[in-house]
Parts: sequence; structure tokens; C-alpha cells
Amino acid sequence: MTVKMSNRRASRLARVLGGDPLAWGYIRRRIIFEVCRPFKRLLFWFSSGGQDLDIVDPYHLSFRSAAGRRRVSDSLFVASPATAVVLGLGQSNIANECDPAGLLEPKGEVYNFNFFDGRCYAAKDPLLGASLAQSNVLTRLGELLVERGSFSRVLLVPIAHGGTYASEWSPGGKMFPRLQWALDRLRERRIKITHVLWQQGEAEAGQDDPDTQAWVRNFMAMANALRIAGVDAAIYVAQCTVCCNDPNEAIRSAQRKVVDPAAGILPGPDVDLIGRDERYDGCHLSAVGLQRAAALWYEALNRDDAVLTSTELTSTD
Repeated sequence: MTVKMSNRRASRLARVLGGDPLAWGYIRRRIIFEVCRPFKRLLFWFSSGGQDLDIVDPYHLSFRSAAGRRRVSDSLFVASPATAVVLGLGQSNIANECDPAGLLEPKGEVYNFNFFDGRCYAAKDPLLGASLAQSNVLTRLGELLVERGSFSRVLLVPIAHGGTYASEWSPGGKMFPRLQWALDRLRERRIKITHVLWQQGEAEAGQDDPDTQAWVRNFMAMANALRIAGVDAAIYVAQCTVCCNDPNEAIRSAQRKVVDPAAGILPGPDVDLIGRDERYDGCHLSAVGLQRAAALWYEALNRDDAVLTSTELTSTD
């Protein structure tokens, strides 16, 4: 174990000394974080009524400024077959960390729930709630769902954060309070989630010897927490392990293993089908890759075996 840790540290140092833009980007973000942290925490504490920003956004990397955004009424999202409320969580490729040149303002009734202030806005990249300030696959998916007539309106609830592990989303992890806070804000406004999109696994896939059993346990703990919180929507699990590496079959197998239609856990898209040539930095999706990923998500949500509505799931309890 000590040898592995030393090798990893040496590898990170080599990346920094070699001028790796991802490594230097991380260092730059850490410096900014430490300088701005106390001021951001204090401002958020006042604006949120006493919530600690470090709890819901531990690295202060989420996009949450609604300045210039058109606010809409919560009443638009009363539970209806014509309305989809899509919770997106996981890692960077379902956060605002995709092509910086691929920003999209979708056509049609696509909206964005900002879990930081509990309000709804017209959607556009970068989406309110997810990490960083670039493009997001959910924006394109929302447009497809409306454009192709699956729903009249879509409310996107993006809380994904780049670089996170499954353990961080399970109870006790750093990202779990973020999930709880988002669910509480939705519940206060009587907005019911209809789809949960889980796209996570690249972090573990980059490890030398990933613990697949731990990945399964952490995912199931997170899924169980959603059910306890009253979320009875289907949970779609993507196949996703590529980030400057080849697909990792060990993690892909774990992602398939948790699928259980009887429990409302359904297969999502195989995002690993999108190669490095459709990822602007070899990891994060380019504009072309985003469009392809959105189409894959659309197909997953519209398969014949994905017809379990939240009402049907509730009736089987």
C-alpha cells in the first residue's frame, strides 16, 4: 500500500512538473478556494438563513449565481405526466465541466432548479447547482425531451460534482449533505422528482485496483437514502469509466450489477462509447460528445423497459 501511495504522489508531481493543464488547474482552484473561502462562507450563511456553505459545497466549486437568470414560478412543476423533474448527480461529465465552447441555451420549456436558493429559473449553461461554469449534458437532454415531445416541460436539478467518488455520495460522505439539502429544498416547494440520473465511476476507474464491492455498497446506500427520503422515481445508472484512460471493466461490471428493475434501478446509457476524440481534453465531453451523450441518455429514458413511472414504483411497495 505504501509503495502504491508513493507511486501516486510521484505521478502527480511528474504531471505538475510536466505542465499538465489539469494538474495546474487543480492547484489554481485550491489557491483561490483557500483565499476566498471565509468570505464566501459568511455571505452564504447570511443569504441562506444560517446554512454553512462548506457543508453543501465543500470545495466552493459549484455554479450558483442566478444574476441575470429569468425566475419562474414553482407552480409550473406541479406533478403531472407532462412534466419531468430530473435529478442529475455524479461526476464531472454530468456537471458543468464539459466543453467551455459548448454553452447552450435550450429552446422550449427547459428549466433549472437552483438548490442553493431553492428557486426555479429558465435553464441555460452553465446550470445552477453543478460544479464549475462550463457546459452540461443535462441542458441538451432537457431540450431533447421537450423537442421530441416526451414532456411539455422539464425541470433540471443538477447537483453533480467533478472528481467525486461513490463513497462521497453515500450517507456520511462529503457530498451526501448536498443531496439532502437539494431534496429538502424540493420538498419545501412540493416538487416531485420523476427521474434520477447517476453518472459516476471515472474516479474509481482511475485507481490501480478499484474496490468494486465498495462501489456497489456505496451506490446502494445512496439509493436507499433516496427511497427513505421519499424519492420513488426510477434511478438510471450510466456505464461511465473513461477519463484519459480505456474503459475499466471492473467498474463497468459494478455499474451493471446494481441494476434491479424491481427496485426501480434501471440501466442508463453507455457513455464509454464516446471516445477520446469526442472529449475536448481526453476526459470531458466536447460539444459533439455532449450531443451524443444527450442522445444516449434520451434513448435510455425512452426504452420500453424504462416505463416505470414513480406512480407504478409506489404501487409495488
